[in-house]
Amino acid sequence: MKKLIILAILFGLFTQFNPEINAATDPYTIYFPEDLESPIYLYTDISIKIAEGYTLEDKNAIETILKRFDHLANNFIGPRPTHQDPIYHQNNLVSINEKAGIEPVVVDELLFNMIKDALELSKETNGYFNPVLGGVIDTWKEVILSNEYVYSEIPESVFNETITKINTYKNHIDPNKVILNETLKSVYLEDSLMKLDLGAYAKGYAAKEIETYIKSKGYKHYLINLGSSTLSVGTALTDEGKERAFEIGLVNPLEVYGDEAGVLSVKNTSISSSGNYIQYATYQGRKYHHIISPFDLVPMDYYNAITLVGDDAALLDGLSTALFNMPLEEAKALLDTYDYKAVFFLNDGSIVNHNLTKSEFRTVGTKGNVSTLYLILGGVIVVGGGVLVLLSVLDKKKGAKKGHEEEKE
Repeated sequence: MKKLIILAILFGLFTQFNPEINAATDPYTIYFPEDLESPIYLYTDISIKIAEGYTLEDKNAIETILKRFDHLANNFIGPRPTHQDPIYHQNNLVSINEKAGIEPVVVDELLFNMIKDALELSKETNGYFNPVLGGVIDTWKEVILSNEYVYSEIPESVFNETITKINTYKNHIDPNKVILNETLKSVYLEDSLMKLDLGAYAKGYAAKEIETYIKSKGYKHYLINLGSSTLSVGTALTDEGKERAFEIGLVNPLEVYGDEAGVLSVKNTSISSSGNYIQYATYQGRKYHHIISPFDLVPMDYYNAITLVGDDAALLDGLSTALFNMPLEEAKALLDTYDYKAVFFLNDGSIVNHNLTKSEFRTVGTKGNVSTLYLILGGVIVVGGGVLVLLSVLDKKKGAKKGHEEEKE
């Protein structure tokens, strides 16, 4: 259910992924993947900027966090008992899904807590966030990400077949049938046709864990960037070394390669975004994307994008998916219960600012005074006029799997 948005990131001390850059030439940024042969964690490119500089210990600790989330929340590749890294020996989502309707699966405490929190968020959002939509999501993605239909029109016969298949899951998406055992740290799916999917949650959770580590080391000036849909920031620094807010440019979802639609000025917070314009196909003029309503089992068309600002990256990640399926007033009311802020890019092209002050958000035509970076997850990265092809949307699953398989076993 993972959602993508394009963010233009504006601040002085940041350079996005470049295979020629490493710790020797940029001692302030940790990159994953480090080069085109390195493993890809969480199916995305990741960078962590620490203005104070970082140590090898920091890099290894952060990579361990990413490995754990990448493996535990993976619903494509199960445990690999012969892998040299014991992280990959553990049960993960694949293990749980394979035992649906059969038996409970004991899991690592981190995965147990992720699932527990996801189920709690489902209750808090009145079911708009649903972590057991895996079968529905997989079915939609088979169509909207296929070579034949991505960004194109779905034939009527294929669309009808897809709807028929999706309807077979209607009675198999009840989060109450996920049974947790706190003592054993086990997870059991009572319904054999149910499938857990934490794609809408894992990156935010990982960002939160990385930020916890960074803060524990006393670092204050950092930016954690997971695929440019999930960010956690401390405070930025001017050229003179004075603290300031980070400037985060939000790309207009209706004009991806044009000017940003607005700029956030924020510090000591997290940002999460969802959008409908990276993974989609069309049918009879309507866009069908990858953010699925748990009630209608099809994508809603209230928004082109949503960007949330708040103090918990994990919660924001899940909320941005839930809100995408809600009408605007209902979405704003839910946000207010968390005291979070948002920018809504409505389907009609209008922009709604919710609770952000004038100093925190300024609209189009008010660009920052530093160079702009555009990142398109699953497409191209444009940095200062240069273009680097990284990983196409259609090859995300294949590329991530290849990266893992090339690790030494």
